[in-house]
Amino acid sequence: LASFGEVLTSRSTWIVFRQTFEMAIVVTACSLVVGYPVAYLLVRLSPGAPRVIVVLVLLPYWISTLVRSYAWIAILGRKGIVNSLLIDSGLTAQPVELLYNRLGATIGMVNVVAPMMILVLFAAFARIDLRYTRIGAVLGGRPLFVFGRVWLPLSAPGVWSGCILVF
Repeated sequence: LASFGEVLTSRSTWIVFRQTFEMAIVVTACSLVVGYPVAYLLVRLSPGAPRVIVVLVLLPYWISTLVRSYAWIAILGRKGIVNSLLIDSGLTAQPVELLYNRLGATIGMVNVVAPMMILVLFAAFARIDLRYTRIGAVLGGRPLFVFGRVWLPLSAPGVWSGCILVF
């Protein structure tokens, strides 16, 4: 018990807990920002189109994590695609550090968990009756108003489920 007490009273332990919690919140928020529009579009598309997009969402799960990690290294590395585009466009004179820091870790984690968020949101959105949004529009609601007052409250349980799963 003394060892547990020593770990829990250590300042460095609480710094690690705080950083982990911050990273979890950022990754969850980024996954929601990426996943919500994709799931919304999946529900709004014609009946056959979501199947193709769901396959594209699930595609990363069929690829090894090691292969995906090396792909991100090729994309975000000092001589990667992103840095080449930044230098060629004149936005930077030298490569930007995008790997082996919080940004690279966040991108990698969002890559892993965003499909889960999309699938949870899509399952929740598919249960929402689209007639409610049509009724809101027929009653004179502008699209943004109908989205905010009808769709968002109805989608809240799916958002909470996705956020809990991703967090």
